[in-house]
Amino acid sequence: MRDLISRSKRALQLRRQSRQLLAFLHIPKTAGTSLIQALSESFAEDRVMPGGLVYELDHHDPAYLRQQYDLLYGHVGMDALAPVATQIITLVREPTERIISLYNYWRTIPIESATVFEGGLIDPGVILAKELSFRDFVECGHQRILNDIENGQAFQIATSNNDAGRQLLQGRSQSEIIALCQTNLSRMAAAGITEHMGQFTHDLRRPTGIKLD
Repeated sequence: MRDLISRSKRALQLRRQSRQLLAFLHIPKTAGTSLIQALSESFAEDRVMPGGLVYELDHHDPAYLRQQYDLLYGHVGMDALAPVATQIITLVREPTERIISLYNYWRTIPIESATVFEGGLIDPGVILAKELSFRDFVECGHQRILNDIENGQAFQIATSNNDAGRQLLQGRSQSEIIALCQTNLSRMAAAGITEHMGQFTHDLRRPTGIKLD
């Protein structure tokens, strides 16, 4: 145990000296929360950026963020992480399984705890998941759901999967968007598949020095 702690401290010290900032591009419902918990154990608590700050990255100097933190994560896209992070990792999941998981998750969220959008709007995804069968849910045509069903993972990796990110790629063909996604994936320190987590943790170790169980 002492040797393990000593190695972790040395690895952390090296990361600080090199000003490496590892970013996890968290695609919803890919087992990302479990991965974040495991990753965080390799860093001092004050070196992990609080989750809410990831949505304010464009308000901070990248050099300052690299000096202050070793790890950040969040439901944002490459457009937010690429200017800041020195290493980026992500997980993707089989699309149908991901949407089923998202539907079931939204059904469990109490309405009073659902994300409140601008103007006090309760997350429509939560409302629709509670009201509709799964088939009706995926066929209802609401934009909030379509953003996840229609290549949501690809858009988040290509730019971002919000309305602004999709607007940015408007006019691009599906093949062009997938090509951009593939280019960004090739630049990542590690990219894995939820269903093959063991391979991902193996691939993660070489570029980052992080060993996950």
